[in-house]
Amino acid sequence: MAADPLTLLLARVETLTARLFRRLSTALGAAITDAAPANAPLPAGAAPALSRLIDREVSRVAGRDPGAVLDREGRPLVPLAALLQAAQTAGAGLVGAGAPVPPGTPALAQRVTAAGDETRRQVRARVAWHVANGTPVQAAATEIAGLLRPTTRTEAGRPGGTDATYAARRLIANETRAAHATATVTAARASGGRYLVRWTLAESHDHDDECTAHAARNVGYGPGVYRPNDAPDCPEHPNCRCRLVLVSSDRL
Repeated sequence: MAADPLTLLLARVETLTARLFRRLSTALGAAITDAAPANAPLPAGAAPALSRLIDREVSRVAGRDPGAVLDREGRPLVPLAALLQAAQTAGAGLVGAGAPVPPGTPALAQRVTAAGDETRRQVRARVAWHVANGTPVQAAATEIAGLLRPTTRTEAGRPGGTDATYAARRLIANETRAAHATATVTAARASGGRYLVRWTLAESHDHDDECTAHAARNVGYGPGVYRPNDAPDCPEHPNCRCRLVLVSSDRL
């Protein structure tokens, strides 16, 4: 069975997002190990310097405010916004369409900035936790560097429950899926009635919610099948992995 193109694209997005934050991960680890001997506790005096480093590096990746994310023409000025634009275009391109929503809109710029702010918050909170708990410098450096490397695990004690790049990765994944869904609907509209769209639950979907209702609803074409103008918005919620797919009206 051939690999799903959208899944492959999102895996590539994960890899590229991790690469964006690799420099911060390396710099933080080095700065922490310079703060004291390896077996000494992380000193409180290290926190302000680390905070400045976090600010500088996250601002390089995500910007400090919406005005610093995009230029007046909507072109991305920071790597996270550039990756977002590329992922949107690629997601839509999987069904033969361009990016349906210009990435230069204020809302997208604000979301990029919010993702950066959440990264700053999580990393700062983790540094403070290690200072308060007297974690040896080498162990703190290893753990905080790991906090910036993507994982799907939920680990107790970590701010936000996952890694510090989670907000940025979720942003890009959601916007990529949204671009793909919008392009799917656009393609169905352009087909002159030859194609409809089907709400398809993610394989990992294991509880009843609006997505379950979308997949079960029958408006005359079978469960989960809609005319393009009537299709529910997708994604339905943050981190939604459901999708809209084209379905031939001749096969219904």
